[in-house]
Amino acid sequence: MAASSEPYSDGNIDLVRSKIIGLGDRSIRKSYYPQLRETIRDLREQREHLMELVRLLEEREEELEQLLDEKDKLLREVHHRVKNNFQIVASLLNLGMDMLSDGDEHEIFYRTKQRIDTMARVYEEILRREEFSEVDLCDLIRLVTEQYEEARRGKQVELSLDLDCPGRMLDLDLAVPFALIVNEVVGNAFEHAFPGGAGLLYLRLYRSGSEGDKEGILTFELTDNGPSFAKRGTNSEAKRLGIALLKALVAQIGGAFSYEDQETGLGIQFILRLKRPT
Repeated sequence: MAASSEPYSDGNIDLVRSKIIGLGDRSIRKSYYPQLRETIRDLREQREHLMELVRLLEEREEELEQLLDEKDKLLREVHHRVKNNFQIVASLLNLGMDMLSDGDEHEIFYRTKQRIDTMARVYEEILRREEFSEVDLCDLIRLVTEQYEEARRGKQVELSLDLDCPGRMLDLDLAVPFALIVNEVVGNAFEHAFPGGAGLLYLRLYRSGSEGDKEGILTFELTDNGPSFAKRGTNSEAKRLGIALLKALVAQIGGAFSYEDQETGLGIQFILRLKRPT
């Protein structure tokens, strides 16, 4: 079949379309062409507009990523400087302790240094993590107890941890006070619960309430098998300072606690309850 010799080089789009789809001059559908061409032009303009929006969004996303990266670097630098400052303070406290004889003042300096060391360890843990907004609760507990590993071995204390850990995250603003609470009660136990050396220290973390209960209670317990409060000599200035600090820290995280002799008459039990942080 011979090719048609009719040229379409004059650019008459309506004529071309009529030939292709078989619409004659009298076809009623031909009247749709102006509207169709207008619609096509609008769609092209919208497409170009959307492409421009995509380009702007990509540029904005890149800017935000750069800002986040700068913020991350700044936060790490701040936390690093804070940790270094804690270490300087701890060194100054060590110098002060060397100038004091044993007694209440020496104990206050010693316990204060332990608290500073705990805060420094928390910041070190923060720096280790990629996410700054929260810290693993069980990691905090282990972090604090590791400080007392030398004392544990020296006194032959058996340390038992029963931690319900999966998904137990703590907001960053609560991490330091919680770690200090754990440090306070663990330090008290190692210092006063085992005058004869050997003993048992039991730490437990668990939740109460149903799985879907967002207002459930998270409970941290510490139990030892040492003497009662009355036999531990808890009337010193250092002890009173520790209890006052404990009350302030528990109030800061919105919790409630009890710190009393066990019903068996042997050992002390500390119980901290707070709304589940996850």
